[in-house]
Amino acid sequence: MTTEFINTSTIRDNVLKNVSILLGLFVLVVASINMFLTYNYILGAIELVISMTFFQIYYKVRNYQSLAWQPAFVASLITVGLLYGFYHTKPSSAIVMWVYVLPPLYQLMFNRVIGSVATFAMLVATSIIYFPGLFNDDVYPFSFINFAIPYTMIWAIAYNHEIVRVGVQKRLEQMARTDSLTGAFNHLALYQDTSSKLHFCAVSHLLHFDLDWFKKINDTYGHSVGDEVLKTIVQRVQSTLTNSRIYRIGGEEFCVIFCANDMTEAKQMSETLRESIESLVFEPDIRVTISGGLIALPNECKNEDLDLALKSTDRALYRAKASGRNVIYAAETSLL
Repeated sequence: MTTEFINTSTIRDNVLKNVSILLGLFVLVVASINMFLTYNYILGAIELVISMTFFQIYYKVRNYQSLAWQPAFVASLITVGLLYGFYHTKPSSAIVMWVYVLPPLYQLMFNRVIGSVATFAMLVATSIIYFPGLFNDDVYPFSFINFAIPYTMIWAIAYNHEIVRVGVQKRLEQMARTDSLTGAFNHLALYQDTSSKLHFCAVSHLLHFDLDWFKKINDTYGHSVGDEVLKTIVQRVQSTLTNSRIYRIGGEEFCVIFCANDMTEAKQMSETLRESIESLVFEPDIRVTISGGLIALPNECKNEDLDLALKSTDRALYRAKASGRNVIYAAETSLL
């Protein structure tokens, strides 16, 4: 199953894929002009490398390969190429207009802080190299102002767009990973957290449990009461197993990943949780118990490992049901 949620890097990579072919071809044409018409071999060589990198970006993203150094490399090469162009081309070529591309490019390639630092560092470099008579010639100050104001406005738009985009992205990811009723993580988050090695302790254990006779509570007292029971169970797990994460993977079915030094300690902690839930009393005089299975997780838990773990705990859970409920059994299969 696919557990990857579209994160910031994935969005960046897909944006780059969508424009990389066009930019690669365009920069290749510019490189050819510089090498064969204007005989600016150094600038042409830089542009050729940029073009080839764009083609590589397209190929890697199209084949679902992650990008590592390529985005920063492209941004650096474009910056170096522009700085070189400032030194070796005439002002009448208007090469300075290319600088307007940099604020959104830096925001895309880097994060907001590094992108902003790079943006204004380039503004300083441009003012020194391209406007050398800034304070000596009456014309240059106005030219620089007319350049700097739109450049800064483009940065402000790109920066604020990135703030909004990151905020929306985090909210969407939270919604995709969270059970809206109980506030627990969901089935998707369980697979993401294990496959992404988001372990928060040296030895992790998985407790897989469900509520005994929960359907009877819904049928007798209504779903609103059942919903309150589910929410209270999640709160009790979080308060009892403080260094843990709870996931709702079904109607009344939950998984808890928590820290324990060994299986003996994990059993003791699970038993403490079971007793704590058993002591709860809901209006009107409703009591709830749990049955579950327990297993230790490997430090590198792939999706296949988690599937095996859930199958093992599921069998232990059914043994607990068959033995009379309100008990937690260790899984017979070990993944360690």
